[in-house]
Amino acid sequence: MRYLSVLISLTLYVVLSGAAYACSCAYGGYWVSDFVKDKTVFEGRPKMTQWLGERQPGNYRLYNSKTSFLIANPVWNISEAEVSLAHSSEDAASCGINFSMGVEILVVAYLYENELLRTSSCTANAVDEITLINYFEKDIDLYIPSLKECSEEQIKDPKDPKNCFYLSMQAEQERSIEASKRRRAKWKEKYEAKKALTLSNETP
Repeated sequence: MRYLSVLISLTLYVVLSGAAYACSCAYGGYWVSDFVKDKTVFEGRPKMTQWLGERQPGNYRLYNSKTSFLIANPVWNISEAEVSLAHSSEDAASCGINFSMGVEILVVAYLYENELLRTSSCTANAVDEITLINYFEKDIDLYIPSLKECSEEQIKDPKDPKNCFYLSMQAEQERSIEASKRRRAKWKEKYEAKKALTLSNETP
């Protein structure tokens, strides 16, 4: 019986300790322009990830990985052709994020204490891909509301003045479709350019 009580106590300690340091992200309550003004945004392909060492328990600020990126499109506040990005590996406590090598993605990062660029799952998901792209390419500045600002009725209303409809499943699906179309168009453009180059090299 005593062994069982110790086991239960240890289990509760582990669970509660994990909860105390669990990743928590506060989304919304800002304009896209305000969100990006101190960020670095680019589309790039991860080239290599370097393991920097274990995080100390409870120290969610320690970034344990560094990934180098080849820049395909320097969207905002960046001019380099290649950049390194510090981040934690994906786990519940660190708001971590993992990258698939060679797969081009949109990256949002920030400079922490004038050191290496850093990112996390919170930063990556604060504004969705197509909303960011529309801001930079079409100058569409949206207000991203937080859940606490919006009632269920407001979220269902496409004409809500606070843009609460942004939080609806329908709006999310529409943005996802638009982002997919843009990615396909970019891939087709690159494919056609590569095909034309190959044909021109083969022409005697």
